[in-house]
Amino acid sequence: MLSKIFLLRRKNSFDLNNLDIYSYPEDIDKKTNKNIVLKIIQGHDHGSLEDTCCENLTPESKVNSALDASNPFVIGNPVSQVIENQNLYTICINSEMLIGLVFEKEDNPYDYREIFVDMSNELLNVERCCSFKEDIEIENFLISLFIDIKRFGDETLEKAYEV
Repeated sequence: MLSKIFLLRRKNSFDLNNLDIYSYPEDIDKKTNKNIVLKIIQGHDHGSLEDTCCENLTPESKVNSALDASNPFVIGNPVSQVIENQNLYTICINSEMLIGLVFEKEDNPYDYREIFVDMSNELLNVERCCSFKEDIEIENFLISLFIDIKRFGDETLEKAYEV
């Protein structure tokens, strides 16, 4: 079951002093979670922090449609990670941001792949609910994405496990 969503957005580099961290339903403290945040970035990127996030990944948006002014956000392929007993599923947006889902230990993040990619694309490229310029927009985007993915898990996956 989905327990948390977060967004890591770099300003100029992956220096944690230049990294904005947003999360829902509870905050992630940069100082106390510095090592975890670095491991998440490195685990998703499979490279150094100097490289652009998701540089070598084939974006979902390019697979499904051409990137143009009508689709301003390139959504990369999700990556599953287990870091310090946290079951994570991260996706890269425009090589500048990571959106991550935190699941319970026994959950399979790949069960959420389609809804994660589709809802991210829907909210960012179709509804254009977030320009990532205002904190309140980012928080509302994360809350909307969290609720939609959690509802999917509760209604679809939990019922499948009961049968």
